[in-house]
Amino acid sequence: MMEALTKDTRFTDLVEELQRKQENGEEIVMCEYIDMLEARGEIKGENRLAALLSKLYSLGRYEDAKLALDDRQVRLRLYEELCIV
Repeated sequence: MMEALTKDTRFTDLVEELQRKQENGEEIVMCEYIDMLEARGEIKGENRLAALLSKLYSLGRYEDAKLALDDRQVRLRLYEELCIV
């Protein structure tokens, strides 16, 4: 339902993995599901930051790379400027 209403697929992307666990007789608790979602978000965030830093270093923008690590607002501006989603 969430996907249909919001186009947010985070919840449904993990359904197959949860179904596999259930078929194997493993207990599934909501906390585990939330942990899986958080882990995916952390990986995506790390990949996004790595892409930003890589781009900045390739452009020789070392000071911007340092600022991006220290300041979330700078980081958000640079993601937009460099079209990193």
